[in-house]
Amino acid sequence: MTQEKASEPKAVTYKATLKTVLSCGEMSIPVKLYKATESHDIELHQVHAECGTRLRQQDLYCPFCTVARRTEQGDNTLPVVAVAKEDAVKGYEYESGLIVTLTEEEIESTQPEKVVGIQIERILPEYDIDPIFYTGEVSFVGPDKGGETGLSLLARSLRMSRAMAIGRLVERGRSKVLAIRTMWLGSGERHLAVVAQVMRYAGDVRDPMAVVGSLKPTPDEAVADFSEMLAKVPHETFALSKYEDPVRAKLLELIETKKKALVEARETSEVS
Repeated sequence: MTQEKASEPKAVTYKATLKTVLSCGEMSIPVKLYKATESHDIELHQVHAECGTRLRQQDLYCPFCTVARRTEQGDNTLPVVAVAKEDAVKGYEYESGLIVTLTEEEIESTQPEKVVGIQIERILPEYDIDPIFYTGEVSFVGPDKGGETGLSLLARSLRMSRAMAIGRLVERGRSKVLAIRTMWLGSGERHLAVVAQVMRYAGDVRDPMAVVGSLKPTPDEAVADFSEMLAKVPHETFALSKYEDPVRAKLLELIETKKKALVEARETSEVS
């Protein structure tokens, strides 16, 4: 009796989002860009409790029961089978058309323990986390009544220690990891600000080895020559104010020009 070999898992392949050229000094490097992050949020759908079919959200009707009734009665003009909210449950579609249903009690049992406020769990060096783990969900932290002194002490202590805090926040049924750090704001007189930024979980960042593979080793002499070329690129303190979105700027200019023309035309018509 021969034993069949277990099929090996297929290698995950990622599609490049853009092919372009990375220009640096006199060198142009052909490159491809790949999405580095992915969401692993679990999406639950409305499901008909009676038959386990995913409901059509816009009308909350069951396509399976609709087809079954029309087939049984031989009339495709029969109205859809509407489902009342109390007859719908949540479900997770793990494969196309295959759904696991979950009761409200079961979902409630998975919710994080309710915690009041943001709990700081550890302190890290301020540059210990790669920026790829930061999301775009970022907030300034300002003092509430009675919190001015405490927040100032936290901010100045983190800045003096060149450190950042890692905290946890439970909000709307989600547990979020926050990086709490300080930054200087203002072009003239600078002010110390506290920022709380939601972080990605480790599984939300793709493995670069799986996406693009390892970089080819290069001789030290070639690296030294390239470093000399990099030295000719301007090295200066980064100022974000020097960068702007050109499309947004031109679009705003166009809108402003047209708005001005409309206002002038309206004023002219009112005078005449």
